[in-house]
Amino acid sequence: LTGRRSLMGYPGHVWSHGIDYFERESELKRIYSGAPDAASLLSKNGVEYVVVGPLEEAEMKKYRLALNRPFFERYTKVGEAGEYRLYKTRP
Repeated sequence: LTGRRSLMGYPGHVWSHGIDYFERESELKRIYSGAPDAASLLSKNGVEYVVVGPLEEAEMKKYRLALNRPFFERYTKVGEAGEYRLYKTRP
């Protein structure tokens, strides 16, 4: 995935560039929790690939939310290493 943009990295870095990350952070939480609008949020933000693993699960737990792994199984799994999965969200 070298050269691909990240939807959101470290919030402090995003904030230091003057970007309002609150909406983006909210959308990421909804995506990883598999909310009803998650698929449309992936499309809206032009997300082509999603990494799902322990780091994402830990981030969700900080917000007392569950990572919805079954939501991502609707997409093509293009990579796997240990507990990490990489899904392609666009054809």
